[in-house]
Amino acid sequence: MKKLLLGTILASTAVPVFAGPILDSMTPKGMTWTAEGEDVSGAGETYTGLVFTRGNWTAEVAEMTISEKANLTSLMMADGKMAKSNGDMTSFEGINLTFDRAVFNDLFETLQAGPTIITPEVCAKFDAPFDMSAEALSIDAAGSTLSIESLSGRYDVVAPDENCIVDMELAISGFSGVEKNGASTKFASIKLSAFSPMRADHPVTDLSRDFEADLAITDLVFGYGGAEQARIDSITSSSFVDVKSMAALAGSGYHELAGDLIRAEGDVNNINFSKFSLPKIWNALRETKAEGAFKIAGAEITGQMAQMVTGSELLAQGRDLNFLTVYQKASENIHFGLDIESSDLLHSELELHLVMDGMDEGLASSGPSALMMTMPISIAAAKLTLDDQGIGAYARSEFGLDHYSLIGPMVSSNLGPTKGEMVASWFEAVRNGGASVSIAPEAPLSLGMVFAGFMGDWAAFGEMMNVTVKPEM
Repeated sequence: MKKLLLGTILASTAVPVFAGPILDSMTPKGMTWTAEGEDVSGAGETYTGLVFTRGNWTAEVAEMTISEKANLTSLMMADGKMAKSNGDMTSFEGINLTFDRAVFNDLFETLQAGPTIITPEVCAKFDAPFDMSAEALSIDAAGSTLSIESLSGRYDVVAPDENCIVDMELAISGFSGVEKNGASTKFASIKLSAFSPMRADHPVTDLSRDFEADLAITDLVFGYGGAEQARIDSITSSSFVDVKSMAALAGSGYHELAGDLIRAEGDVNNINFSKFSLPKIWNALRETKAEGAFKIAGAEITGQMAQMVTGSELLAQGRDLNFLTVYQKASENIHFGLDIESSDLLHSELELHLVMDGMDEGLASSGPSALMMTMPISIAAAKLTLDDQGIGAYARSEFGLDHYSLIGPMVSSNLGPTKGEMVASWFEAVRNGGASVSIAPEAPLSLGMVFAGFMGDWAAFGEMMNVTVKPEM
């Protein structure tokens, strides 16, 4: 479906606009056209009653205006329809495009070539300003249909010779798609915006604008066989990076290491870490500031198909879900939160505050294994809340096994019977109204100290970590 939409746009914009008449010079080989009316001036060209023909493809456009300014081509079409002899059909009330035709062709060829390493040369091919809007777009092809009430988007590249920053926005409303097999997707709106670098191997030189990316989808509905099966009220995602805080990364070796990792396709065995000072990179990363969130609100299984296919009551009609995860990195402090809630199943919350400790630069030539051994992360606070509202009972029903009954013996065999009884009691509280455990030491403690305390006497560990358990054991 995506290829068909792109092909439709390219076919209709494949009539580039240069001199005299513009439409003639832009018409691709093998395509013919006729028009009922034509008005050519220095401001551009306007045609009415256009008919394009190429092989088994025919397009009719009530009115089209094309113009050129500097390197940008503008195309406006009203009331069009395109058809193939096999019955495939595309129609629209309006399509407006502004783009650099020469660069756009390079971009299309680059995208077709597949994934590649982003170099200044490759980024130059992406440096193709593009602006588009469409109204009442409808596509019917190979038994599948797609319709969009309105669409608008823009795309540009900032600093192609450096970070290759993508600056884009996309908004779609009134989307509906039905596949040949009967699967369907609808949503009221989707909005996407991003100002984000495509390259990590080059220092950020322009510190005037922070990096951001946001996504929002509303009223998402999935169906099959003409019946609704699931819906989600909203999906939102956001991320933010303070670019000024990234200045510390320049000169640390971070960007050079990132470049090596990209070229090695993430295989650390092909990286010569002796070239880099990992402590210096780590300490520079401590200065960065970022935050983000991902949220699913009002997800619900509204049909019977999920349970019919899986045979699981966990996916029964009426099952709901709300999910939230957030993070915030303010210099060396990292805050993370997670909240999962599903009626009659589970409510779970996790709050975590970590601290990135400074790293001894005496380990300058050491690799990732040394970094892991030193564990330069401390725990400042944490809290876990669990409330089994039915998921344990469903597990017993589906698997014929009480998983809670296994927890105590498993802990006892590894940590001793006293700890096994304490953990078993806590999980018993989890499925009988909920339970929580939190730690808040007077000062952040390294992971190594926390692990050692956990493996030792829990009474001393509880005092060291200022542990609070509810209900009290």
